[in-house]
Amino acid sequence: MFRLAYRNFGDHESVVGNYTVSAGGVAAVRWFELRNVTAGPVSVYQQSTYQPDSTWRWMGSAAMDGQGNLAIGFSASSSTINPQVRYAARLVTDPINTLAQGEAHLFDGTGSQSGTSNRWGDYSSLTVDPVDDSTFWYTNEYYSTTGSFNWRTRIGSFKIASGSPTPTPTPTPTPAANFSLSISPSSANVPPKGGTANYTVTINPTGGFNSAVTLSISGLPSGVGSTFTPNPAATSSTLTLTVPSTTPRGNYLFTVTGTGGSPSLTRTATATLSKK
Repeated sequence: MFRLAYRNFGDHESVVGNYTVSAGGVAAVRWFELRNVTAGPVSVYQQSTYQPDSTWRWMGSAAMDGQGNLAIGFSASSSTINPQVRYAARLVTDPINTLAQGEAHLFDGTGSQSGTSNRWGDYSSLTVDPVDDSTFWYTNEYYSTTGSFNWRTRIGSFKIASGSPTPTPTPTPTPAANFSLSISPSSANVPPKGGTANYTVTINPTGGFNSAVTLSISGLPSGVGSTFTPNPAATSSTLTLTVPSTTPRGNYLFTVTGTGGSPSLTRTATATLSKK
């Protein structure tokens, strides 16, 4: 799931790439190096399937530094391992067809993806830093909590020119758990004789927020009753306003307040009740 990477070393050209294959009952990374890609004939200089154990490895990216050292970044997971960002590498002096420098963990996720029709991201990216031509920069997705479509992106760097790969992850800001409220519709009408108005209060989580939120309301005219169902709520709640005939005609802006999380967070949203 990544472009081919091209290098010109003067005495030869190299193109490296990878794709995911089935090996030993799991997904594995098939990587390769092609040579003579301009003048031809194109030849396979080396290739291999990287599957050292029963862990699934996929979503790979390949790159080669200025010395000809090769690295492959990929996602790794199993029934007992949340998806992790890993890489394996070889020095130019290692035996061909091997990733002899072994495997390292760039970042280990703490959650898994669920309910997303077997789709995991679109791409990962491994690129050599043009400043020193030896630092590999890698980015891939992970989950901090189990869920669907609440992935995060990790960016890290490492070098392999000195030997055994040692990851030096570059910290990326991890958003704090948070939420916001929204109310639909933004305005509802009741007739002069009174009646009920219904709204949907939606809790919009970000940063892995997964706590129940307690809802309350303020700003209603005297005599108007309010009920949240359910309350507390995890995703949404139906707000029912009961308006008596004695309530004066007019437009009333009210505020819904939600409180939840640890540490406690408080968020608000507004809507309008109209009696005409």
